[in-house]
This record gives sequence, C-alpha cells and structure tokens, in this order.
Amino acid sequence: MPTVRVTSGSCRPLRALLTCLLILTSFRIGEARVPGPDTWSLGVCNPSGLQGKHHVLSSVPADVVAISETHLSNIARRNLALSFRSTKSHFKHILTGAAMAPRSTATDAGQWAGVAFASAYPCRSLAAPWPPDLFESGRIQFGSFFTPAAWVSGVVVYGYPEGKTHPNALQRTEDILDFAFHRLSALPGPRFMAGDWNFAPDALSVSSKLRAAGWIEVQDHLASLTGRQVENTCKGATRKDFLWLSPELALGFLDLSVNHEVFADHAVMIAQFAGGTSHLERFPWPCPKPVPWTRVSDLCTAVDFCPPSDPTEQYAQLWKVKEQVAEQSLGVDWLPHMGGRGSQTKPKRVVGRPAPIKQGRAHDVQPSFFGFSAVHAKQFKQLRRLQNYCRWIDSRPQTGVVDSLHGIGLWNSILRAPGFGLSFALWWPTRQYVSPMDPVHLPVHCPPSAVAHQIYEAVLAEVRLFEQRLQNAKQAYRQTQHDHDRNLVFRDVARAPAEPVESLLHKVEATITKVDADECAVELDKPVSLLPDSPVWISGHSHEVIHADHDKIWLHDVTDIQPADRCVQSKHVGDLRALFEAFHDQWKLRWCRHDGLSFSHWTQLLDFAKVVIRPSVIPHLAIDSSLLRAEVSRKKKRAATGLDGVSRDDLLQADPATQLSLALPASTTEPKLTASGLLKFWPVRCIHWPRQRMPQV
Repeated sequence: MPTVRVTSGSCRPLRALLTCLLILTSFRIGEARVPGPDTWSLGVCNPSGLQGKHHVLSSVPADVVAISETHLSNIARRNLALSFRSTKSHFKHILTGAAMAPRSTATDAGQWAGVAFASAYPCRSLAAPWPPDLFESGRIQFGSFFTPAAWVSGVVVYGYPEGKTHPNALQRTEDILDFAFHRLSALPGPRFMAGDWNFAPDALSVSSKLRAAGWIEVQDHLASLTGRQVENTCKGATRKDFLWLSPELALGFLDLSVNHEVFADHAVMIAQFAGGTSHLERFPWPCPKPVPWTRVSDLCTAVDFCPPSDPTEQYAQLWKVKEQVAEQSLGVDWLPHMGGRGSQTKPKRVVGRPAPIKQGRAHDVQPSFFGFSAVHAKQFKQLRRLQNYCRWIDSRPQTGVVDSLHGIGLWNSILRAPGFGLSFALWWPTRQYVSPMDPVHLPVHCPPSAVAHQIYEAVLAEVRLFEQRLQNAKQAYRQTQHDHDRNLVFRDVARAPAEPVESLLHKVEATITKVDADECAVELDKPVSLLPDSPVWISGHSHEVIHADHDKIWLHDVTDIQPADRCVQSKHVGDLRALFEAFHDQWKLRWCRHDGLSFSHWTQLLDFAKVVIRPSVIPHLAIDSSLLRAEVSRKKKRAATGLDGVSRDDLLQADPATQLSLALPASTTEPKLTASGLLKFWPVRCIHWPRQRMPQV
C-alpha cells in the first residue's frame, strides 16, 4: 500500500474542510440548543457476584448504580462491558475498582469482593492519595458523573463482613470509610457515599461525622419528609446498604424506591433527583486574600476623591494601583486571589462547578495535591495535554514535517487552554523555572519532539511548585492562625455555634383521630397549617389535599387510612432564590408593618417634636489620617472584612499616601460636608462612621 505523506501545504484545504464540519456539527436539529431540566436517578445494589447476572443489572432503572461485591476479575469486567454493548444496555460506562484475583483457573469469577459503578452518563474515576494496599483490596472506588444537574462525585465502599475470615472487620471498614469521607470533603458540589458497609449505622463512627457535616442518609431523609418507615435492606433483617447525600445533593432529592425482588440477599435502592442547576445556584461574594503589606512599596501620590468624580470608581482605582504595586514587590509570592479590593459591588452568580481531576492511566502524570483549586485543575489538565502531545509526536515517523488533524487539534487546545491568565503563550515568559534549552516563545504550529518535551518539563516544574505551595498553605493555615492569635485555643474548645441557614423546612406532623368516610376526610389531634399545593403523607402514602381546615383534611381517598396513623407534610426550601423570598416575607412582617399607615397618623408625634425638641446644627467633622488610623485600630482583630474586600489590616498597614486618600480634607473648595453630605460623596464602605465621636445633639 502506498504511503500518504501530509505536508503543511497540502493541509490547508483539509483545515478548511475541518472548520466547516465543526461549524455544521455545532447546530442541533429538531431540539432546543439548551434542553430543559430533567430528572436523574442514583441506585445502590449488592448482587452477590455479577456472573450470570448481567441482564439483571441492565434491568435496574437507574442512571448511575453503585455496585458492591461484584467478584469482577479482569476477564469478568471485559465480559460485563461486552454484555452491555451487545444488549444495547442504557449503561454506557463502567468504572471498577481493583480487579479481583480469579478463584481458580476454571472460572472467570474473582474473589469475594469488588466494587464498581455502572453509568448512563459520562464519568471518570477520581484521583486520590491512596494508602498502601487500600485500592488493591477491591473495596473502594471514587467516581464523578456528568448528570443533568452537574458533576456529581461519589464513592462506593464494600465493608468487611464480620467472621473468622476477616479479623478486625469493624476497624478496617472504619478506616476505609474515614479515607473516603476525607477525600470527598475536599471536593465541592454534590457528593454521595454508597455501598454495602456490612454494619448497622449506629455501629459506624463515620455516621456521626457525616451528620455533623450536614450529610443525611437517603432513607432517613425520606422518613423526615414523608413519615415512611425505614426498611431493612439485607435479607429483610438488617440495614447495611446505605446512600448518604451531601447537603448540595439532598436539595435535589425527589423520591426513593426500595425493591427487594431484583437480587436475592440485598434490596436495590434507587433515589430520584431533580435535573437542572436551579438548586445548585450560589451567590458568593469574592473576598481577597491577605497581602503582606510590610514588603510592599508605598504609593507615590494620593488619589483625590473630590466631586464631581464618582467616588466608587476612584476607590476601586486606589486599591487597584495599590495591588499592582504589591504584585511588583512580591513577585512570585503574589497570588491572583490576593487582588480585587474595592471592585466588587455585587455578589456573583455561580452555577455548577468545573470537572474534578480524573485518576488517569498508570503511565499518566498524577497530581500531588488533592484539595480543590480551579486554577490547579486547569493547569494540571494542561500538563496532561502536553504529555499526550509528546506521546503523539514521538509515535510519528521522523521523516519531514508531520502535521495531522489530531496533532493540530491537540496543539491548538494547548494554546487556548484556560488557567494561565490571558493566554498560555503570554504566561510562558513569566514562569519561574527557566532552562537554557527552553524556547523563548511558544511555537504557533506543532513543535518537534525535543521542543515539546522541553515545554512539558517546564510546565511540570511549575505545576509541582504550585501544588507544593497549595499543600504548604493547607497544612500551615491552622498553625499560622494559632501563632498569630492565642485566643483560638479557647475557640477550639468552645461550644459549636449555630449553623448558618442553608435550607428551610416546612414540616407538619399530627395523628389521625377519626376517619370520616362519608365526607372523605380525616380529623387530626391538633390544628395544623398545611400548604395547599403540597401533598400529605399518611403511613408512607401520598394523598392530594382537596381542602384543609384547621384539624380536618378532605382527601380523594381514605380507604386505607386508619385512626392512629401519622399525617406528615414536609417541604424543603433549599434554592437560594426561594430562601431569600422566605426571609424577605418574614422581614416585611417585622420592619414594614407601618407601611400601610397614612401620613396623618404621625401628625401628633411630629407636632410634639416641633414643640419639645430643640434643633441644633451639626458642625463639620474633618477626618484626617490620624483619626482614620485611630478608629481602625479600635476595631477588633477578628473583625470581618467589609464587602469591599478591605480588611482591618489593610487599613492599618496602609502607607501615608493611601491614608491621605481615604481621609476627608479639612478644607475644600466645595461647601462643608455634613454627615448626610459625607454619605453622599464619600465611599461609605471604606470606614464605619465613628458613632461615639459624633457631636451630641
């Protein structure tokens, strides 16, 4: 067969054709560009070995299934994938833990362990700092799934069963669960912990840790919402199969089904969740990190805040210039998240999170930092792109210029990669580790092997340095806090404060005292306030409410209802928009109770004030640098940073030019500013008005 050689000149028509194809494939015909939100489901099962049960697993109506005790060896895993493919199962992807050793040469079945995920959505295994021999036990695997809601990360754990073959089973299971919990705690967003843990929930110390972190087991969550009784999942006698939900994932929970007829010994639990991202909305207010101002040069000139210029823009410009000087003075110690003072005027709306770093293959470069940093995730992904490009260019024949579509696309993605400021090409000259063999500028076209390896080694050094700095900051953060503030010791042993409001729960519980079959209604033991648009749950069954009047509820059917049954209605208010509306309604009852009164209602009070209260002129108060510094010093060391991102230390360590910019001059060409004039022309966010220094009226 003749060899086809692609040169750079003959590749231009091919590039044009590829561009046209990409443009055409970007259009979707017959459906919306952004499909509406959909539901998705997460299941947990223990089939007691998957040999001969591939079709049974395919019949499980869940989009993602966490499987315990799979008995999958390498050959059995390939057979499972081929079975899903040949039967056109809705499960398109399989993530397995360590392969089990075969029981004998006569069977493909492995030893009595093994975990896996079967997913209908794109998925990836998560990178983790595995302790020795933990992954090889075949009892744990992490995964992340691109569901209709967002990237959902989780772990499946198969605990050690009690018996002579597994000594110290409880402690070994606790060690696995502790590692899984700490790994997932370092990740943001929706998460879950699932599997057959072989112990009751009260016997595991991780249960209290999960509850303290806001997690909830799916059956307990359903019981709190509907009053349905918790079911045993292992042989109908014990409860050893679990699905723990993080607070973010619990907000999207819809329903749960427990099926005892799919597999012989263990029930299959399938939880339904809402799609879309409305319940994952966040409104963070970015706050800059502290800056060591003692190492920063002073500003040369002050910024004038006199009108008619906008003080908000001048205030932002002041701190922007100050941070630019800090970036030049600190050099490599400057971090991007140290900037942003004075420029944030409203919270940011954030929906979803970037994809977590996947485990990668055995010969891929692996991360050494396992916390979450968006910049680290982007830069590490770029490192793996460069590694793949080096493999591709090394596998090409070294005869002339080689330029294929794969290499072009891979190199273009490298040049356009985020996480490096404006662009990767502009970041390249600013790196810290520079070798004499490194290219001065990044090539626009696909570089040869030697240049590609040099770029890869340089980026690898920068990523490892960034990981080391992140790891050191993570380890030294708490120690540094205690070194600077000895009072933190008392805060560590103090009683835990009240948790911030993350969700509201409307819950009504009552006992049925009488069933009125003639009116198709039930009477309760106490008056309740029900939501008319939500159903009530009676003995685990949902009933639509026709009408509710204090202690009596009219329903469509009362056939299966008996006196002494529990009636429950629960509704979570978890998305922030609904949460804000609920607080707004409550605040209106307290602070807007006089809005409906006419102005004549206050006539008597105003007439009294005119006769009794003697008016007094408030003299002008001049704020100079010394007064500003004195008032800031009076603030507590642990005072919260303002919404403008300027902290107490920023103001205390400000240079004379910055303090002069923030101080109100004693004499101006404009008329003297009163207290109201100061609030009008001055950036209020920079300082709290010194109440005790206000002239007495």
